[in-house]
Amino acid sequence: MKLTKAFIFLIILFNLFLSCTSYKHKLFKGKATLEEARINAIIDFSSKYYKRHSSFLIYNCSDKTQNIFCFGFVINDNKEVIDTLFKIGEYNRYFPNDFLEYNDKLFVWNDENKVYNRKTIEALQRFDKIDSINYKIQIGEISHEQVLSRLVIDHSLKTVYYFICKNDIIKYKSIKSLLILKPDEYPNLECD
Repeated sequence: MKLTKAFIFLIILFNLFLSCTSYKHKLFKGKATLEEARINAIIDFSSKYYKRHSSFLIYNCSDKTQNIFCFGFVINDNKEVIDTLFKIGEYNRYFPNDFLEYNDKLFVWNDENKVYNRKTIEALQRFDKIDSINYKIQIGEISHEQVLSRLVIDHSLKTVYYFICKNDIIKYKSIKSLLILKPDEYPNLECD
């Protein structure tokens, strides 16, 4: 009986170890681009945080003078608002223009080098993250009086920050915070 309990304990421990490390082999290694660092952060984030949510907004908090990449992950409970000013093929800094679907979750961000595009809109639509009410008001389909508040804010949810060494992106640290972190509050990473 004692041997059986020890064997079961070892099996549970082994499975726990495998489940904790199984995603690590998917991570990029060495010196990398901003995109590769973002993908590493998404892979790590997906395995650790906010499993019941399906949509996240990622913002770049990197300081170009530092030797780290910085990303903030925010739960995206709200829909992205479109209106008549948004045009496919143009840049809009207030609307995500790139995305990655990973583990049945949608991660969106705004890349200043990309334009507003149909693929991102289609991904947002699949996750029911498009709000066209402003557009419908502007073209006269509905009136302002028909619109209730659409913004959802949950102040208990924390932003998850990722700090990743530029010259070795396997070296990183993640921090959950209710506050916006300033560059002087970033953790010290031993980036060679």
